[in-house]
Amino acid sequence: NQVLLFLLEAQEKLRQKARLELSASEERYRKTFEIAPYSISISRREDGRFFQVNEAFTRLSGYSREEAVGRSIQELQLLPDPEERDRFLHIMKEGGEVSDFEIQYRAKDGRILDTLLSARPLVYEGEDCLLAVVTDVTERKHAEAEKERLEQQLRHSQKMEAVGTLAGGIAHDFNNLLQAVQG
Repeated sequence: NQVLLFLLEAQEKLRQKARLELSASEERYRKTFEIAPYSISISRREDGRFFQVNEAFTRLSGYSREEAVGRSIQELQLLPDPEERDRFLHIMKEGGEVSDFEIQYRAKDGRILDTLLSARPLVYEGEDCLLAVVTDVTERKHAEAEKERLEQQLRHSQKMEAVGTLAGGIAHDFNNLLQAVQG
């Protein structure tokens, strides 16, 4: 009897230790999910309904966690062009995952953001879901566009300078010819 009681107590202590370790592990993963610098969401693959979103998602989209969870991408109107989701899902279906898919994203306040979307399939709470990571590249895109504009301006200036130099040379030669004719 005492041996059996001892074994039951030891077994209960092991269960309690396992529960504590599991709880600590879940807490670590939850914190990692929450403080990640990129927008992370878990949504149902079929209809885009959100199960989980992190703090970066709420900052990027402008929607609170309460506003987003339980609603779909379409309901929140996150995509200015809803056909982009179909294109994205087609790529997912063919490749199994997507990395750095360029897609525009509409924030709650109406701003259109340029983003890169990476996603992988995930079974979450018994549902076929997607784990999606979104990176805002709007500022980078604007900087690249500004750089391109300045490079075009520089090329135009260089062409104008070359035309000016050529015109100056022609005018000088023409002046020499005129002086020879006058002489």
